[in-house]
Amino acid sequence: MIKLLIARLAQSILTLWLVSVLYFLVVEMVPGDFAVMTAGQSTTQEMMQETRRELGLDGGVVERYLGWLAGALRGDLGMSWWGRQPVTALVIERLGNSMFLMFWAVLVTVPLSLVISIAAAMNPQGRLDRALSFLTLSVMSVPEFVVAYMVMFFLAVEINLFPAYTMHALDLPFWERLHACVLPVLSLIFVTVTPMFRLTRAALVRVLASDYIEMAELKGLSRRRIMLAHAFPNAVGPISNATVLSLANLVFGLVIIEIVYSYPGLGTLLVQAVRVHDLPLALGCGIVSAVIIIALNFLADSASILANPRLRFR
Repeated sequence: MIKLLIARLAQSILTLWLVSVLYFLVVEMVPGDFAVMTAGQSTTQEMMQETRRELGLDGGVVERYLGWLAGALRGDLGMSWWGRQPVTALVIERLGNSMFLMFWAVLVTVPLSLVISIAAAMNPQGRLDRALSFLTLSVMSVPEFVVAYMVMFFLAVEINLFPAYTMHALDLPFWERLHACVLPVLSLIFVTVTPMFRLTRAALVRVLASDYIEMAELKGLSRRRIMLAHAFPNAVGPISNATVLSLANLVFGLVIIEIVYSYPGLGTLLVQAVRVHDLPLALGCGIVSAVIIIALNFLADSASILANPRLRFR
């Protein structure tokens, strides 16, 4: 088991390195550079060229990537060209803001998806199962920003229960801050609970079709006991993978949700960095997001290995 976990960890580190290379190349391929995007009406070509020299933009792509990678391995993500601050400090501050939304979204999404998945899998193709499947498929078919705007329209415009603008929500006391962030949290829940429900339900239905489940039914065990004592423990591995995939989707959806509600999180910081071609800041935001997703996948693989003896023994 330890060898498997070490192998998964090595794969995660290799994946993170490949992500850093691809992300660096993608940001480099965006037309323009920081000197052009921040130039004013009175900026001359000589001034922009001097800016490029100061930032090291006149060097080769490989040279600049290796310099950034050497600093990142030491824990130094460089200085933000746009914010004139260390990238690490900016990213940590915005990451904390994003984690505030993610915490409340996960706190509701994971138990809710498990409950409705178990309820639907108890009677496959029943009324509740068909209704939940239709509803979740309908929500999954709609882009994240449409879901966010629909939530905003009904709860902020029509009913006026919660504020739609959350830029200054962080300056409020805790309960007022939580009230101001209800709409983005609800949007994240809608975006995340639908794929988590469908993947978890599929895992449970697949386990319920096993021979040992049929034997338990022949012994006269109740459907509830079969589900909770036999099916659910054997579906922990697939369910953990489904949960991680949904949480990874949450990380991606967080960028769109933050932009819609003007929330000062990591997603809006990434968009601002790309907009002004702030390469160190964009790389810092992207790498931190990649670390979160890769770490979640590593935890899911570890849970699958621990839950399934067939993965631990040849």
